[in-house]
Amino acid sequence: MTFNAMATAKALAAVERDSSPQTQRSPIASPCNRRCSPSDKFSPAKRILSFLPLLVLPATGFAQSSTWDGGGINDNWSTRTNWIANTAPASGSNTVIRFDGSTRLSPFQNIAGAFQLNSLVFLPSAGAFTLGGSGGLDFRSTSSGAVPTLSQASPANQTIALKPIILSNNLEVDASGSGSLIFAGAVTGPGAMTLMGGTVAGITQRVTLGGPNGNEFAGGVVLGTDPQVGPVELSLATDNALGRGVFSMVGGNTLRNPTATARTIKNDFTLVLPTAGGRHAFTGSNPLIFTGEIHVLSAPKTLQVDVPELRWEGPLSGTAPVIKNGPGQLTINAVENSSYTGQIILNEGSIRAGTATSLATAILTLNIADGLIFSGSNLSLGGLDGTANFTGPTGTLTLGRNGGGGTYTGALTTGGALIKTGTNPQVFFGGVSSVRALTVFDGSFLLNVATLTLTGTTDNALTVGNASGTTAMTASRCSATPAPSSADWRVRPISA
Repeated sequence: MTFNAMATAKALAAVERDSSPQTQRSPIASPCNRRCSPSDKFSPAKRILSFLPLLVLPATGFAQSSTWDGGGINDNWSTRTNWIANTAPASGSNTVIRFDGSTRLSPFQNIAGAFQLNSLVFLPSAGAFTLGGSGGLDFRSTSSGAVPTLSQASPANQTIALKPIILSNNLEVDASGSGSLIFAGAVTGPGAMTLMGGTVAGITQRVTLGGPNGNEFAGGVVLGTDPQVGPVELSLATDNALGRGVFSMVGGNTLRNPTATARTIKNDFTLVLPTAGGRHAFTGSNPLIFTGEIHVLSAPKTLQVDVPELRWEGPLSGTAPVIKNGPGQLTINAVENSSYTGQIILNEGSIRAGTATSLATAILTLNIADGLIFSGSNLSLGGLDGTANFTGPTGTLTLGRNGGGGTYTGALTTGGALIKTGTNPQVFFGGVSSVRALTVFDGSFLLNVATLTLTGTTDNALTVGNASGTTAMTASRCSATPAPSSADWRVRPISA
């Protein structure tokens, strides 16, 4: 289901629940036809409900709503006096559970088995609830197909600590209140979770996913929607908090590590840009480590890296430019068989190439001096672009392995060899110095620089030829200022 389709289904379900006359079931009899507790006698809501006319409703097909007021003698869900109309809720896929007020803030779900419901709502005047119990919750679509929802409309923080929390169908979570929503119990089931964002302008939806040993739900997490009113900030309290499905992050939202240690995310990760644009923000005082595949879809993505390190260890795919902002470090440990062919633009902080070939198919735009960090004596880039100076490896710097190129206006200093491959031109407008040997296998290599210094051994050479060595390229395919004329600047084919 697309983001728009999910939002439409949610809106329709909300209209059905809130506008239908059947959404509030009347009591079967007046609460005063029995022996009342003192809290029952003085509850205004219960006195009002006692005078409502009797309605006979069909048992299925309509929302069956129950609202907690904590008027009972204990915290149990099964205690009927804890609920408005003094009727304990019935488990079922059409059930709506609402929490209100500040009495008995630790409801205990003691009804046998996982309690089935379609909607869970924390009303605007709800205090800080902690839902516990051994029975668990099971979110299901209604008999008419309305997807399950969880709404946080309160300014107080709400904690769901039941075990387990089952997503039998895809769950949509929204917020019109400023309080956080904390999933402290384990989340299981085949469904997915979509964090819809704030439904009111100026409201940020804050959600924490935990679980004592991570979560096992299979459908994945979608962080944000398109379109979206207010942003989402998702905090990961444990490793593997996102379950086992794909984690999709829509621009304009934030992923946060609130803990004192690094958080590891094993899910495949997809970056999505909404129609209105927006950055993908990563915050917290410790690293976020992704070990699954990283997918960068077609439109440019801006990463605001405010964690010390955002680490991508899995294969990287896609073609969209990645714009790196923020003081933190983006580490790319992608293996050589990654298929990413886009441009990575460094504007702030640093980028670390975990291996010599982690960036072999990416064009690096370097706008921070020596902002590319690497280890070892060799490095491969799909191309080099940007304005900042760069000190290359002492072994071999290879450019254009995936046919890429670039226009680099910074100064390149490297004590090793420089090899140009690929069909697209690689242009240098800044100085190039301390190069031991320069070899052009394919494409064009334009040196619009005042000086090109080849130093090191007597074998220094500007070498031009194709990869097979059967045909020499002409000097016109490699321009330099001054023109290559000395013995150290000779044009020759590469022998096979």
